[in-house]
Amino acid sequence: MKLSKKIESIEKSDLAKVRLMSKDYENRGIKVIHLERGEPDFDAPPYVAEGIYQALKDGYTHYPVLQGEPALREALAEKCRQKNSIQCGPEHIGITIGGMHGLYVSLRTVLNPGEEVLILTPYWLSISKLVGLADGVCRYMPFYTGILDENYSSEQFEKDLRDNIGPKTRVVYINSPNNPSGAVVPHEHLEALCKVAIEKDLVILSDEPYEDIIFDGLKHESIASFPGMFERTITCFAFSKSYAMTGLRLGYIVGPPDFIQLAWSRLILYTTNGIPTAIQIGAIEALRKGDADIERMRAAYQERRDRFVEALRRVKGIRTPMPKGAFYVFADISELRGDRPIYDLIADWLEVGVAVAPGKAFGAEHVDWVRFSTASSMEDLLGAAAALEKRYGTK
Repeated sequence: MKLSKKIESIEKSDLAKVRLMSKDYENRGIKVIHLERGEPDFDAPPYVAEGIYQALKDGYTHYPVLQGEPALREALAEKCRQKNSIQCGPEHIGITIGGMHGLYVSLRTVLNPGEEVLILTPYWLSISKLVGLADGVCRYMPFYTGILDENYSSEQFEKDLRDNIGPKTRVVYINSPNNPSGAVVPHEHLEALCKVAIEKDLVILSDEPYEDIIFDGLKHESIASFPGMFERTITCFAFSKSYAMTGLRLGYIVGPPDFIQLAWSRLILYTTNGIPTAIQIGAIEALRKGDADIERMRAAYQERRDRFVEALRRVKGIRTPMPKGAFYVFADISELRGDRPIYDLIADWLEVGVAVAPGKAFGAEHVDWVRFSTASSMEDLLGAAAALEKRYGTK
């Protein structure tokens, strides 16, 4: 059978390669601590499952409302007004099958073939693939590690934006808190992005699934809440991280009514034809009852971050900036890697039972970095740090 050359050309995931390598080591009897994964290790709260079960019993098994259940969109509009300071109504919201689907729908709706998306790096590894599937072209600009190291001014950021935006640039993709780095974009940098976006008539695609996982008293800011930005911003949210609902595949987009109407009357209609109603009803329960669970999980991630970073900072050859959000630690391992291929280092770590994601999966210029996930038990995190300290010694 002849297959699509476009789909065949999509690169395989670096994470999949690590998982295959891990399996080989596990087959040899080595116990591997999996810190390459990006999924909460908590289960969804029980009231979510109860809401879904009750909805199924009540007969919510028919075709769903195309744009999403009115009660859910009403609840989300209230949440966005109160939590995100985005002044929106239910007409500005559409329900998607998870955050990834929301990003694809957004890109497919706003991009013409050959138009560019400026992606700030390091970036969530799937976004470049989604841009390609939407017939767009990627441009890249280093950003988040400078924010982590607190040595990248908003003035320099504004200048770099202007230097990196080309005549075909249509969209800027921003992700805060950021996967993989854990950086949280400061207010003044968001203001700089707003200024350039308005001047250049750009669309901002703001990916905010980690909005509730933020540390050290910082407050999440949605760029759509800034003056003059709502009409040019698409904000993608998800239930996967805040409520540990990854497998239930539910997200939502907030944007101008013309964008929402076009996306749902074309893309959603002719692909998914809506999102399962019962899962949407479970999401309503999450919104109603989930605040305490959000805080419980956030506090656990912060404690893990604190102790894991402290432990990693004892390991010779690893430089570990402090993440401010999400559940990752992005570490500079250039001293350990030297001029070796990164997968040689990944193999060395698997020998001592530690699996991590290579930084190049999040942008080619980050080959000297690795991502650890703190969505794992404290025992595993400290065990991994101890194994690396034993392998390389103490600073």
